[in-house]
Amino acid sequence: MNNSQEQKSQAQGRAKGPGARLRSYRESYRVWRARHRYIPFVAVALISLLMIFVFSDHNLLQTYKRSKRISGLKKELRRARESYRQDSIRLEEIRSNKDGVEQIARERFMMKAPDEQVFLVEDKPNEKDKGQSQ
Repeated sequence: MNNSQEQKSQAQGRAKGPGARLRSYRESYRVWRARHRYIPFVAVALISLLMIFVFSDHNLLQTYKRSKRISGLKKELRRARESYRQDSIRLEEIRSNKDGVEQIARERFMMKAPDEQVFLVEDKPNEKDKGQSQ
């Protein structure tokens, strides 16, 4: 650059003064805001989602715990229904067959007829079983 151009640039720099830098920052911020207009909307959306899914009564953790509990209760309900079905079948067998009542009374409740004697027999372990357990 020649001297006259240097003098002009220095004069222009002095003419801008101390507020020139501030105006430059403001202008660059204005341009940045114009390019990124969507950021406030995204921030509001993220804060809203955070409040809904984390800090509310129906947050994700509570929802997960409840769904896990519901699935456990459904399994328990299926088992109870199956047990009820089997017990109903057994009850119908007992009601229809009087010998069935006698058999269940003997097996489950250790009952006997007044004129019989019951002997309990215990099995002795085999020699093979003793050798294997040691």
